[in-house]
Amino acid sequence: WWAQCNYEYEANGKDHNGISEADWRQLMYTRFTAFARDYCDEFAFIFHDRDIEVIEIDGKKVQCPKGLHVHFEWTCKHEKRTRHAVELALKRADIPISSDKNLEWVQNWASTTQYLIHISAEAMADRKHIYNVRDVLVWLRNAKTPNQTDYAWQNEQGANDWMQENLHSQAGEQTRRAHGLQDG
Repeated sequence: WWAQCNYEYEANGKDHNGISEADWRQLMYTRFTAFARDYCDEFAFIFHDRDIEVIEIDGKKVQCPKGLHVHFEWTCKHEKRTRHAVELALKRADIPISSDKNLEWVQNWASTTQYLIHISAEAMADRKHIYNVRDVLVWLRNAKTPNQTDYAWQNEQGANDWMQENLHSQAGEQTRRAHGLQDG
């Protein structure tokens, strides 16, 4: 699954009106920890705060900073989760999804992982800001003891290994080559 939450959506809402960006980031981290522990085998997220969007003002296209938002993707403990079950799990974890388009079943895991740092074909074509792999936070369940509560946020090396594994799929390799990106 892939989803996005927006700071503005929540900062202007009834529950967290006026929350600072720093407090919202911490709140999302806390929510994601609970959600990952209860529902996920893998979970990764990144805050995007340097994106630019093109909007039309008086018939002219203008580039403006896009508000703070967070992209996240995960695999479920029970892979056959329906959209309804995922929506209920997100609601129980108090993770607000502002619109239906911000929650999707992942068709191509490599492309979704690439989009986290904006190196997917779509993001590159849109000339989006490229984020650093180090900005992605990754949570993994220990596959050796899946029935125990052996899980953790990964250190930088663990997160980097996870990103590299996902980025180095066949689709990831094709995208990097198409855009002249090299390893390292």
